[in-house]
Amino acid sequence: MIIDKIRIFSYSLPFLTPLKIKDRTFNFREGYLIRISNKNDNIGWGEISPLYGFSIETLESVLSDIINLKQKLENFQVPQEILKILFPYSPSVRFGFESALLNLMASEKKLTLAGFLNPTANLKIKINALLDGNYDDIIKKTENELGEKGRVLVRYSGTQNVCRVMVEGPDEDLTHHFCKEIAEVVQTCLG
Repeated sequence: MIIDKIRIFSYSLPFLTPLKIKDRTFNFREGYLIRISNKNDNIGWGEISPLYGFSIETLESVLSDIINLKQKLENFQVPQEILKILFPYSPSVRFGFESALLNLMASEKKLTLAGFLNPTANLKIKINALLDGNYDDIIKKTENELGEKGRVLVRYSGTQNVCRVMVEGPDEDLTHHFCKEIAEVVQTCLG
């Protein structure tokens, strides 16, 4: 796989509550996002954000490393020894590039990252183990009401921190009502 382009984005996000680490208080989190793409328009993202007090990294030093790696890797075949190439760099830079490259490779194969890293993994999370009581009643009620004319799907994402609720049926208002009712129960049960 040939890396086509590496883009660098800086960010600074305010904390709702200041974070105290060692002798410093932080009011925001800052770092870099890297976007690596290949010739087939697949994309992998990684985050590079030094943690003050846990290493000697600074934003300036990691930016220098990012630019150096960008020059080494852009328009080149991802080498087999990529981990050896990344090893001399700071931990947050290695983490960011490894994450982006793994996501890129998963995207190339049309897999989730979890599926790419462990092809035998069960990508479906059993929600029933997390939910009880009203959840089953509402799902049964919805399925009975829709009968053969509709379906219900509740699925926790394998790649994002979201639970998807889908209700299909012949009446838009009714399916919207059921979907909202199920989503409220899921939100209550998951917190």
